[in-house]
Amino acid sequence: MHPIVKFLLFLMTAGVLAFVGFWGMVMIVFTGHPEVAVPCLVIFLLALLLCLFTRYKKQTGIVMLLSAVIGGGHYGYHMWQYEQARKVPQMTAGNIDLRVYEPFSQNNQLARLDAPSTLQIPAGERPRLDGAVALYPLYAAFVQAVYPPPGAGDTREYDHWSSDFVRMTNTPQAYERLIAGETDMIFVAAPSDEQVKAAKAAGKTFKLTPIGKEAFVFFVNGQNPVSNLTTGQVVDIYSGRLKNWREVGGPDQAIRAFQRNENSGSQSTMQKIMGNTPLMTPPREDRLGSMGGIVNDVADYRNYSNALGYSFLYYTQTMLKNNQIKLLNINGVAPTRDNIINGTYPYAKAFYVVTTGNESPAVQQFIAWIKSPQGKILINRTGYVAIEE
Repeated sequence: MHPIVKFLLFLMTAGVLAFVGFWGMVMIVFTGHPEVAVPCLVIFLLALLLCLFTRYKKQTGIVMLLSAVIGGGHYGYHMWQYEQARKVPQMTAGNIDLRVYEPFSQNNQLARLDAPSTLQIPAGERPRLDGAVALYPLYAAFVQAVYPPPGAGDTREYDHWSSDFVRMTNTPQAYERLIAGETDMIFVAAPSDEQVKAAKAAGKTFKLTPIGKEAFVFFVNGQNPVSNLTTGQVVDIYSGRLKNWREVGGPDQAIRAFQRNENSGSQSTMQKIMGNTPLMTPPREDRLGSMGGIVNDVADYRNYSNALGYSFLYYTQTMLKNNQIKLLNINGVAPTRDNIINGTYPYAKAFYVVTTGNESPAVQQFIAWIKSPQGKILINRTGYVAIEE
């Protein structure tokens, strides 16, 4: 073959490899794997320069080809993993229709009393409520029992998106709104240290009134053979000391221990469970917070086969009704309502009505009613366990 033809063929081959390799490397960088992309790209560019400007064209051509194969192979494997992950059922909050919990809405699913409420709060005195998504069905039931129905034609008066009287944001935003004076009572898990400091900086102190208990639960993929963890293993996993499911009777797979965003109710609860042992810092993709919607601000765990997540019993089993996950026993005790009541489940946690100590008479009456027999009936009928004094 004529040398000029050989050279032209080589240039065409090099051009194709350069085009494919370069854009392959760019795509890998943008998919979050620069630790592979950058070295491969450097090797590829050096090989291209050597190939064009030295006599070692054959050797450098092989290097270019290997670089392209390594980069393209890594990108292909990454995309295969992504597609496999998409096929795995996911635990998300996207299928929750919160309209079924709106007070006074037609055919809502709120708990009800058998008799009229002993407390009726006039329209002009209604406290403003906010709280966690998982507790929205509860405080919406309180509202339906003691607040006046919406005015004629005002169908949005108790809309959870925009109501002045009963709004559902999420735990972090509810605490922020309470500190800012934008709401009067919030229904949440205990505050984080950061939230307590924020209140103090604003010259306020949280007043926590415990009204019920709920199980803080850990869950895995339904196919994971592990069904129990001890409290010590939970701490070891989330401190980073225990890393493989094999160490707790499962498959030889790394444990992918998801966490929530800071100041969420479940993350604050998890930090309290850890005690003086620091939570490990998870990879960015394993800390899940807001997913762009008001519902998705609550626990959202992709249900990978090696995943471990945490949330609250009512949320996972009643609001989400996800049958692709398995709740774990803790110290051999199942997270059930009966075990919350009898005190055997170790992670039975209180939830609260939180105010800032400057309660109006209406707020004081409301809290007293929530702690009364009628309030306890609604707590229990919603699915939580009322605190008995």
